[in-house]
Amino acid sequence: MYRTGDVVRYLANGNLEFLGRVDEQVKLRGHRIELGEIETVLRQHSAIREAVVAIKEITPGNNSLIAYLVPHTKPHSEMNEMNIAHHGSFQTSVIFKEVFEDEVYWKHGITLDQGAVVFDVGANIGLFTLFANRKCPTAQIYAFEPLPPSFEKLRANVARYEIDAHLLNYGLSESAATADFVFYPEAAGLSGHAANRAGDKEDTKAIVQDWIHNAAHSREEDLLPQSQLDELLDEYLRAETYSCEVKTLSEVIRENNIEQIDLLKIDTEGSELSVLSGIEEEDWSRIKQIVMEVHSRSIMQSIVTLLEARGFEFVIDDSMVVAGNGNNNGNDVYVAMLYAFSPDHSGRRRSMDRMETTAPPLIVSEVQSFLRRSLPLHFVPSVFIVLDALPLTPNGKIDRKALPLPSPQQVRSEVEFVAPQTSTEKELAAIWAEILGSDHIGIHDNFFNSGGHSLSATQLVTHIRKNFFVELSLRDFLKYPTIAGLAELIEESILSKASDAKINALLEMLESQSPKEV
Repeated sequence: MYRTGDVVRYLANGNLEFLGRVDEQVKLRGHRIELGEIETVLRQHSAIREAVVAIKEITPGNNSLIAYLVPHTKPHSEMNEMNIAHHGSFQTSVIFKEVFEDEVYWKHGITLDQGAVVFDVGANIGLFTLFANRKCPTAQIYAFEPLPPSFEKLRANVARYEIDAHLLNYGLSESAATADFVFYPEAAGLSGHAANRAGDKEDTKAIVQDWIHNAAHSREEDLLPQSQLDELLDEYLRAETYSCEVKTLSEVIRENNIEQIDLLKIDTEGSELSVLSGIEEEDWSRIKQIVMEVHSRSIMQSIVTLLEARGFEFVIDDSMVVAGNGNNNGNDVYVAMLYAFSPDHSGRRRSMDRMETTAPPLIVSEVQSFLRRSLPLHFVPSVFIVLDALPLTPNGKIDRKALPLPSPQQVRSEVEFVAPQTSTEKELAAIWAEILGSDHIGIHDNFFNSGGHSLSATQLVTHIRKNFFVELSLRDFLKYPTIAGLAELIEESILSKASDAKINALLEMLESQSPKEV
């Protein structure tokens, strides 16, 4: 009577046995899905060379839609596959993306040979040290981190991945001394010798306001009031001060008998010129490559002058420039990456730079967003697996049976998905969906692991305050970044207010009564 596209056969008892489809259509949770259509869209992504989509039974009775991707560039490990000691999931995810996914320290011909000596100045919790070891397992890494809280995380991460690195619990500057360092527990990446809380707050405020007005396209009624933004930033930039030892780079060279530094990486939040000023003239010839984050135009100009005088070639990438306003004293927020090469290394750098691929890195969260813009939600795979190559049969076709099952970490969110149940959880899920652009949100999903960041967190906090009439702080949100945690916190606050109101009403009633009536 009609064609279903199903392939079946009769059994001896007269029943039909389902064998498959004549096309690539499958059925999952009541939805018919065209695998070929998903694969076609995936291959249109600029970072993807090959793509296959399949349904796999990852646990008994639990089928999931899985995408297998082969990128143009070598795949990177996702942060949730690495066990990293850190101060907070959001700030770590930002740094992880810069280091491992965007490879901001590995551009314009930066390279390492076997046994290369790497100085990681401003190591923080050690993500660049882990990255350098992955790029060059035989590298001799010297990691400098003066702040005790970050140094302990650095030590833990290096030990966890069994990296034979030299960990140095002091900073580098233009002279040996003891200096005060500012540490932000909620924003460790901004910590440093040159950290200035007032300046850091104004810079961060300018970035947030720029994002709210431009990137977020917020409606006027959704904009964060200045008083609330100040409160959030005050909590975010809660500061501690530590007295730390600093040495000069030349002093370290002499103490450790360093003949050559193949890569000097510097990320010291405004102290980068001080680090370079601690290099004595006779030691400049030992340094072959430099990559650093620079935090102002004036510092950049001084560094450029210093490098030009010593024959270095360099490339400058403006990472972020946000126009200043009245709240930022009219100054721009300027952050740039500088890549410098010694005179005897420049020719090699140019040849390496020409070899660099122009394909962007494959970032799973971006691929998910790319699919959501083109396909229905039930067409978007729940698990993405990045492979070096797709498995093939002897005749060269894709061997779908050999496609690997995902690891427990890769399917964790799928297996442990718990839908919102209470009215509070459902209202929170609706707010999250609006901000994150996803309808598939479980009550145990971490906001930052689901694509959120500190800027979108300000929107979320504002919505929660307005919808629930509770005084939620940024510190509360960082502590409870899931719907389940926030719902419990909100309900406790509402119950507490209700109890206070009842007690006050009772007291007022008692005061209005005569002692006899009481």
